[in-house]
Amino acid sequence: MKKILFTIIVALGAISCAAAIRPVRINTLVNEYKGTDGFDVVKIGPVGMGLLKIAATFSSDMDKEALTVLSSVKGLKGLTIVDFEDASCKKEFTRKIEKALEGAELFLEAKDGSESLRIYGTENGRFLSDCILYSSDGALIYARGKVDIDKIMELAK
Repeated sequence: MKKILFTIIVALGAISCAAAIRPVRINTLVNEYKGTDGFDVVKIGPVGMGLLKIAATFSSDMDKEALTVLSSVKGLKGLTIVDFEDASCKKEFTRKIEKALEGAELFLEAKDGSESLRIYGTENGRFLSDCILYSSDGALIYARGKVDIDKIMELAK
């Protein structure tokens, strides 16, 4: 009985770690390089996101597209924006971030010469969760929470 219980606990732990490793690893890497020359980080938590959504709702110049964008991102809990284009550690950080994203689900990749933009995330039905936008040119955006894919596709039309 103890063997079965121990096996179930280990299996559940491995599954939960595998599901959470990407966001945790991204945050760990960003925190590791934060403060390095040319490595700029902006983090907005749940309170800041709530305030931004409220401010956008009461904005007087909201058109239909802006309202659609606002309603599609209501599930976002936080945002981390990293600019490392001029960082002294750019090659090292790029190598580590690409290794961290190796097993991630790639949704979109756009290339322009040697530069590329990739969008990673986890699809849950009509929602995209923990969206990561990564540019090899020196930018990373990590959106914690969920985004409504249908509403984003509606804007693309």
